[in-house]
Amino acid sequence: MYGMSYYGPFDFYLDRTGVGSTITYRNINYLGAQLSASYQATVIFEGKNRVTVPLEGYTSHDGKYRKFVGWNMDDTAFEVFSIHFKDKSDTDIKVANADGVILASYYADIPSQQPELLVGDNANVKITTYGDSGEDYGIGATSSLRTVIDVQRHGKFIIGENSTVTAESASASGKKANRVPYRNSRNSPLTPYSYKPETTIGKGSTLNLISNGATYAGDGLLILDQNDQTFNIE
Repeated sequence: MYGMSYYGPFDFYLDRTGVGSTITYRNINYLGAQLSASYQATVIFEGKNRVTVPLEGYTSHDGKYRKFVGWNMDDTAFEVFSIHFKDKSDTDIKVANADGVILASYYADIPSQQPELLVGDNANVKITTYGDSGEDYGIGATSSLRTVIDVQRHGKFIIGENSTVTAESASASGKKANRVPYRNSRNSPLTPYSYKPETTIGKGSTLNLISNGATYAGDGLLILDQNDQTFNIE
């Protein structure tokens, strides 16, 4: 599967028409620009999936090189409201220069709905970004911080049992991989939310936060920059 659009081959983009929408990817191998800019939708991964977002273009199945133009360079893999990695799924996401995944940025100020990154039982998720620039916080957010996994607006990050999640800022091409592997933030607007941010690592599961380069002064591997944050290890 290939894509050239900076919104992705398939997306729910316009205004708030994507509320409650879902996109399910099952056993895909994708190479191209951002896979989906569906700001209010939930993306679901099932089976074995490979997503690669290169910097300037890609070589297609016919041997021809397709070069990105304009905004589809330096893309993140996803700008969506939530992502669910189902039980026993195996997902590998590689991004050349931008954040790995950005949750709940543009058009995502929905007080009645909490953004979430959910990993099921016996699942494997690896998200790697190799660069030091590009999309780094999503449209509509006010605080910029380069991150591999960026969960915004009081989000929830839950890892089920016996699963492995790896967020890695990997060095390549001489660049310093200076991204925070995982961040859960509030961001603007400061809407009163009825829910609280949560990070939970289930029984027998592992969360690997790996930085292979320098991080900004005062930053670290894990940033929970808001009040009422709950961090659970079962």
